Amino acid sequence: MAQLTVSGPGASTCEDGALEDGILVFDGAHLDLSFASVTHIHNTPISDCFPNGLGITIGYGFVSTTATATIHHSVISDYAGVGIIVFNEGSTVTISDNVITGPGLSPVVATGGVEFIFGAVGTVSHNIISGNACGSPALGCGPDFFNEFQVAGITGGGPGTVITQNLLYGNQVGIYAVDTAQISHNTFADNHYFGMPLQDGSFTASHDKISGGVGGVAVIAAFADTEAILDKVKIAGTSGTPVQKFECCGFTATVIAPSRWNLGRPREISADGAAHGGEQDDHRTIVVRSPVRRPA
Repeated sequence: MAQLTVSGPGASTCEDGALEDGILVFDGAHLDLSFASVTHIHNTPISDCFPNGLGITIGYGFVSTTATATIHHSVISDYAGVGIIVFNEGSTVTISDNVITGPGLSPVVATGGVEFIFGAVGTVSHNIISGNACGSPALGCGPDFFNEFQVAGITGGGPGTVITQNLLYGNQVGIYAVDTAQISHNTFADNHYFGMPLQDGSFTASHDKISGGVGGVAVIAAFADTEAILDKVKIAGTSGTPVQKFECCGFTATVIAPSRWNLGRPREISADGAAHGGEQDDHRTIVVRSPVRRPA
């Protein structure tokens, strides 16, 4: 399917009937979409009609149905929920060469660019993803990884998840990965909190470039030990410590840099950003002391 245009907005409020999806693919169907436009997928006025305002939905969220898709060279923009969302184990999607643009900071909606949910996996490459954020603490979002939620340009994880060569800017966070993912050659610019939060699993990130934001990489151990291998990851211009770890409930977070990266010589970094020299070691652990945050 090529050169298709799907456009809202819905004419009514949430109570009168929410605009749920621009495109919905389910019950084992396959979508091959290219050179398309999916835009203004929200109600009037734009509002948080959860779980609606989804640009493209693959699978179905609340029943055990799966689907597959290839989405490329398309524009997905101005949605109230998520640009592309993929549900359920068995659903797989390849997402490449798209421009995915959320509405930016909004006091009424929190949006994500691409999300893989309930075991869905896929490959996300060569996309430009921006403007996915949450503009009000009243929505439950914020910087606390244990007590608030964050929205991201790309959210997902699990065996088979590949995220490579994307440009992510102006999102609350760039890539939020859980469990495991192959992450490489992405460029992050001025995402509000972190370029890459990595949570509860084992991750390898290589040749990624992160600039701006509070921090570059957050390694989070909330429900499992977490190990992050950062190979030639470059981080610059953050307002806080480039790499930070957050631990809870007896689980540990570890960062391993097998080759030199932005921090130069092996060193330990304390929470105040002070660096302490260490012995040369091409396979070293960088320990970042940060407060342990526990659920309320």
